[in-house]
Amino acid sequence: MLKSLFIIYLSLISIYGEKVKYTNYSLYKVLPKNFDQLRILQELQNGDSKYDFWSHPKSSLDYVSILSSPDNKDVLESVLNENEINYEIKIRNIQDIIDKDVVRTYSRDKVRMEWSAYYKLDDIYNWLDDLAAVYPSVASIIVGGTSYQGRDIKGIKISHGSGRKAIFIEGGIHSREWISPATVNFITNELLTSNDTETQSAARDFDWYIFPVINPDGYVWAHNAV
Repeated sequence: MLKSLFIIYLSLISIYGEKVKYTNYSLYKVLPKNFDQLRILQELQNGDSKYDFWSHPKSSLDYVSILSSPDNKDVLESVLNENEINYEIKIRNIQDIIDKDVVRTYSRDKVRMEWSAYYKLDDIYNWLDDLAAVYPSVASIIVGGTSYQGRDIKGIKISHGSGRKAIFIEGGIHSREWISPATVNFITNELLTSNDTETQSAARDFDWYIFPVINPDGYVWAHNAV
């Protein structure tokens, strides 16, 4: 859900060239109980662009998530109440959630990332370099190529010996989905540091070719936009 919000947020930046604020925009969780209520939600989605449906009304009568601006919340609640459609306000001010997205600076003396934060490209690349230095017997830096703007597409290879089958992992294809490089970084960290026996076995049994940010130009652009 929050990833969808962040993508929408950055998409509007790319269109209008400025930061967009969602102060007092609210996210509603709506549950239709019958097909008459479902039809009302479908008509609301198809006939009114004032509301942003994060999930579509379906015949399975699943929850529907609707984002509303502060100017249109009263009308939305009136429609829901008049038709006895159950709802709750999951997030009253979406901007508060956006503001909590944390971008931190990587500290090279600790060789450790925080998994509750995002990092810029240079920090990710420095972290990969540090991992290769800390685990030289199994980790080495690899470069998959050069981006359109001349940036290295840097990755890391984890190998405990020759003759193993290879697994290739890439992240950051879509520049605005910051959770993707963060997830790949977490996997990389687990392969090198985990105490879990199954994870250790997976790390030993395969050669791992890992690229956290396959689209470095877009990733840098996305960070500079917010």
